[in-house]
Amino acid sequence: MTSTKTTPIDLIRSAIQSQKLSEASDKDLSKRFSLIFWMIGLRNHHVPTDEQMILLFQYIRKNYPNRSINELTLAFDKAINNQLDVEDYKPYDQFTLEYFVRIFNAYRKWSAMMLKEFEKPIEQKTLPMPETTVKEMQEDINEYLSRKDLNINFTPPYLFDYAERLGLIKLSKEEKINIYEKAARFRKETLYVQAQSLRKEDIIEYNQFCQMYEGGAKNIKGNEVNLLKNLAKKIAFIDYATTTNTTKA
Repeated sequence: MTSTKTTPIDLIRSAIQSQKLSEASDKDLSKRFSLIFWMIGLRNHHVPTDEQMILLFQYIRKNYPNRSINELTLAFDKAINNQLDVEDYKPYDQFTLEYFVRIFNAYRKWSAMMLKEFEKPIEQKTLPMPETTVKEMQEDINEYLSRKDLNINFTPPYLFDYAERLGLIKLSKEEKINIYEKAARFRKETLYVQAQSLRKEDIIEYNQFCQMYEGGAKNIKGNEVNLLKNLAKKIAFIDYATTTNTTKA
């Protein structure tokens, strides 16, 4: 009796046969995200509010209408098993829109790569970047360039990676350092505003950040490093978008 091993291609093809996100109800998505929260170990008191979940559902239907509901679960399953190209899958008690987009777009890249790999001849050792992936990156960039005002809270950091990979953004080492410093200042201001709530956790977080920041952004350690890197990417892309749109005007 022979057994067949389930391949990544099998998982992807099975997942995409499920209900499309554009057709999924709030109830369907709520159930699916309850499972995802459990998968990533998100504690109950850090689960997004009902209002935040509604905004998340709206974003998903608008930006990923043809993706399927089972792909949501598959994306986070691959993330927690360290099979996606993300620095850290852990939400650190912050399931934000940016966090979801980072994980799901890493899954999109992974699934495109797997499907392309399946079609690759055995003797071929290397492949150029798949044309569909390049097209998808350009479409994502153009979609955000068409927006009048880019909000840093809703600008995915992967857009910078796309633009840099396509040669649209070229930053020197000094420019990257300056943008990282700018991200640190933005983070400090954000934490300061949060601390005004007088919640003990927010005050402690702000004070800890300030202590690290006394010696400059280069001295910031721990989980804040990934946050700053993503903030810096957002800032760099928004600067690029602003310059590009100003030039067009």
